Amino acid sequence: MKLSSLVVLAFAASALHAQQPPPGGGPGGPPPGGDPLAGQIFPPEMVMKHQRALGLTDDQQKSLRAAVKEAQGEFTDLQWQQHSEVEDLRDLVQQERPDEKAALAQLDKLLKIENQIKRAQLSLALRIKHVLSPEQQQKLRTLRRPMRGPGGPGSGPGGTGGPPPQDGPPPEGGPRE
Repeated sequence: MKLSSLVVLAFAASALHAQQPPPGGGPGGPPPGGDPLAGQIFPPEMVMKHQRALGLTDDQQKSLRAAVKEAQGEFTDLQWQQHSEVEDLRDLVQQERPDEKAALAQLDKLLKIENQIKRAQLSLALRIKHVLSPEQQQKLRTLRRPMRGPGGPGSGPGGTGGPPPQDGPPPEGGPRE
């Protein structure tokens, strides 16, 4: 029986998810329904997109570019390693009688790389935050908010994030209020 890389990745992702505390799961756990770091760190794409609104100085832009460039090199190396380890895990799991000990050891290798990726992502996010002033960080939080309310993900016809659109035909299932 052949398993695709996707199945192996889903297996590895479910193992990662099982190691995380449940949402709202007590002291120190993530708040119900959200990422506990979401409001505290800023993806490089968001900073890049809003660089004018933030009023980034030339020095800030240089620092941010250098941080992103360095991280991209690290991410590329880790992705190559990750794909190799996934292939090895797939080869072990697709056998008729997989060796459990070998498969679990291979999963540990894969999880170690995924941990390195997460560390690199957080490291970049922290470096970005160090470059930004408190005012720029607050501006990013404000710019992020509209994406979570009306007009953001989950809104519109069939969504739960906001009112239906005001122009165009009414959404399926009935008239617009």
